[in-house]
Amino acid sequence: MQMANMCWRSKRFVIFFLSFILSFELLLSSTLLTPVTHASVSVVDTELPKYNVVWNSPSNDITGSMPIGNGNLGALAWAEPNGDLRISLALNDSWDENIRSIRLGDLRVKVSPNPFASGQPFEQKLQYKEGKIVITAGTAPSAITFTLWADANQPVVHLEADSGSNFTMEVISERWRTVDKTLTTTPWSDYIHVANSTASSNLPGKGLVVTESADKVVPGQAGKIIWYHRNETSQWNATASNQGVNPNVIADPFTYRTSGAVVQGTNLQSSSDEKLISTAPSSNYRLDITAQTEIVPQVSTWLTNITNKANTLFGTDIATLRGAHESWWQTFWNKSYMFVAGDAKADIVTKGWIAARYLMAAQGRSEGPIEFNGGLFTFENDKKLWHDYTQFNQRFAYWSMLASGDFDLMQPYFNMNVASIPVAKAKTQAMWGHQGFILSEHMIPYGFQSGSHYGWDRTGKLPSYIYDAWTRLLYTGTPEIADMMLDYYEYTQDAAFVTNKLLPFAKEVVIWYDQHWPKENGKMKMYPIYSGEADRNLTNTTADIASVTKLVNGLLALPSNLTIQADRDYWTTIKSQLPPLPISDGKLRTSEDLALGTDTNNQNLWPIFPLRMYGKGLPDLQVGIDSYLNRRGKAPSGNFGWRHDATHAAYLGMTEEAKFQTVLAFNRIKYRYIGFIDGNPDGLHSIEPLAIGKIALQAMLMQPAGDKINLFNAWPSNWNVKFKLWAPKNTALEGDYQGGVLQSLSVSPSNRWVDVVQLLPANTIATGQTYTLTVKHSGMNVDVQGAGTLDDAKIVQNPASTALNQQWVLSKIDDTYYKIVNNNSGRALVVQYASKADGGKIVQYPYDTGSIQNDEWKIDSVGNGYFKFINRRSGKALELPGANTTEGTQLDQLTYTGGDHQLFKLTLVTP
Repeated sequence: MQMANMCWRSKRFVIFFLSFILSFELLLSSTLLTPVTHASVSVVDTELPKYNVVWNSPSNDITGSMPIGNGNLGALAWAEPNGDLRISLALNDSWDENIRSIRLGDLRVKVSPNPFASGQPFEQKLQYKEGKIVITAGTAPSAITFTLWADANQPVVHLEADSGSNFTMEVISERWRTVDKTLTTTPWSDYIHVANSTASSNLPGKGLVVTESADKVVPGQAGKIIWYHRNETSQWNATASNQGVNPNVIADPFTYRTSGAVVQGTNLQSSSDEKLISTAPSSNYRLDITAQTEIVPQVSTWLTNITNKANTLFGTDIATLRGAHESWWQTFWNKSYMFVAGDAKADIVTKGWIAARYLMAAQGRSEGPIEFNGGLFTFENDKKLWHDYTQFNQRFAYWSMLASGDFDLMQPYFNMNVASIPVAKAKTQAMWGHQGFILSEHMIPYGFQSGSHYGWDRTGKLPSYIYDAWTRLLYTGTPEIADMMLDYYEYTQDAAFVTNKLLPFAKEVVIWYDQHWPKENGKMKMYPIYSGEADRNLTNTTADIASVTKLVNGLLALPSNLTIQADRDYWTTIKSQLPPLPISDGKLRTSEDLALGTDTNNQNLWPIFPLRMYGKGLPDLQVGIDSYLNRRGKAPSGNFGWRHDATHAAYLGMTEEAKFQTVLAFNRIKYRYIGFIDGNPDGLHSIEPLAIGKIALQAMLMQPAGDKINLFNAWPSNWNVKFKLWAPKNTALEGDYQGGVLQSLSVSPSNRWVDVVQLLPANTIATGQTYTLTVKHSGMNVDVQGAGTLDDAKIVQNPASTALNQQWVLSKIDDTYYKIVNNNSGRALVVQYASKADGGKIVQYPYDTGSIQNDEWKIDSVGNGYFKFINRRSGKALELPGANTTEGTQLDQLTYTGGDHQLFKLTLVTP
């Protein structure tokens, strides 16, 4: 028997006492918490280049740009027909004095002769695997190739320009903030933190003087352009005082924050402080744009540090830097992959998944988490809708990273939330006078509530009063972060993470819920509380009960050496005090006192996504399905950027619905680059829908269900897929499903094989794997009589057992037929004497590769998980003769009629 092989930052400034928060440079270079890849390099090398983004004409403006980024430093690049290459730069850790995330500035690169003129050859390509943009334009020999990449390991963007002929280059800096301003009006969506609490007023908050300082150019820098934005002050102290907290609870993270860039290049000289020109025409140029952020008392320190860094990098061989950069991206892409094929919709989801993961890597290794709007790649100069962190919207990107194994990219999100604990605890004391903490739904970096939401005019208001009516009593986001931390531990088994981040965060959240709510009849009464933004002043909301229930259960399930008995006793008490989930008529309610309400975000489905309390392979699946079908908000109706029906459908195993909703999420393409998805109303474009699609596609293919791993959880039978994804306990699954056949599957570590539940689409068989064959009519298994190992031993039916003689390896021998080999004897299932007659007996015999073909079978699905077996030689069906139910009855062949005695259920036997 021949078996198929089944084996398989600028530096982050360390603020206050949380020593475990990583610097950006460490995030860039460290392999901390990066899973072992176990990847098949050839799959990525072969498949990923097929999805490169290629354009054959220049673009008119920034909306036609391509993104590159190294996790903190990013750029949008586009070529204009006038001969200019435009580069728009941003740093993810660049916040101004008003605590806005601001873009860094633009560069305009002019070359002559103009290679982008109308009628000349042009190609602009985003090469995902190498993390770079390549533009080739013009006619040989004067065609120019531009290669642009944000160094994955260093705070620099490189531009290489090469041609067969000499050409000239100019590099011009274009600043956005050229003069100091005192603002008398503040567009709310831009200056959200310092705006008046009434969104329509456009006035600064009461008592605030809102200033915007100019970006400054450093003069007299031969061969360099240097500019920066620096906060000589910030709104931190005013914010703290307004919210009743001592500003010194942590060090001010915004005052003296300095962000800027150094631009220099080969064969270039200064023409002015903001312009470089060619020393002479040349056939090649190298341009380095080094950018970083630091918090330093003197700007001279920043200038010295960045100049030294820039000079060191500029003095390093470009090929060495490029090789290390491409190696980083190679490792990244081999960590996980999904290449789906089969129809146009499969192409949409593959392109969307790749774009989502690429954009997260390009901006996800910084001091600040990924913003749910355009993030590092917004089109506007400064304006980003929602400059604060909104818990409901931020979460999707980070939930999506678990199954793709991007555990390093999750660290900035966890770091920022843990770093916000001191402020959050102080705010809780100021607002409610008790212990623990809850994070504000709209939070600025490091823990304060956004000023426009909390309210700057506190006249006659209690400290607990929040002006923003939409989120006033919305708390769910905080326990959900703790739940994500629990899932992160479940995936990585990282004990240090539990000690340093999970427990300091989660313990305080439990305390907040305990001390904030009164007890009635021994149970918490959560009133008044919101469920989403629209359903208000409720009692015992499903989302909060479920989130805290999962949190407490998760804490109690941690290894005992990571917790102490006093905490475990406390959590056990809290568990007994939590109200039950509100369910009526077999469906999840919004709250104890509201069935669905008016909020269209489907808060009642929280126990499905993100909490995994209901789903395929879990108890009470029908409750989850019926609740989903009864949901209030349904995409595509009101299909806003945050609509996430796809996640619920995928978790529940609803294949066609999950497919529809996942394609919908990925297909909101609005701009030239396929990853810039319509973010309405969260921004011109937003990563939020991409993240939702990514979560759903991964769950369609593979989804944890308790200790088990559902493979093909909600997978369309006509979608082929090559994949590598991650499951709890640091488990990687890598496989290839093509043409209805699972061609290969490997599970690492191997002891997790037993936990994989293969829910193959109904008409598929995993070739080279072991099955039991159960007769539909009798419920008995196909067996070798007496566990015989000799030729011509009878094939009979017997009650199901785990014996090897009831296990059969199904191996595809061509596009249509299988050989079926017994796991005990090594002999094949054959029609005795190669009979073509009805009633020909079924026995075992060594498989013969010759022309007789009585040992080869076509296996076809008839639906509902049952298959018919047609012999290649005779054309007749394997059957239980006379629809017999007697043990030991020998099987034979007969013309196919479709009766239950000719149908068999295949059950996969795991190693």
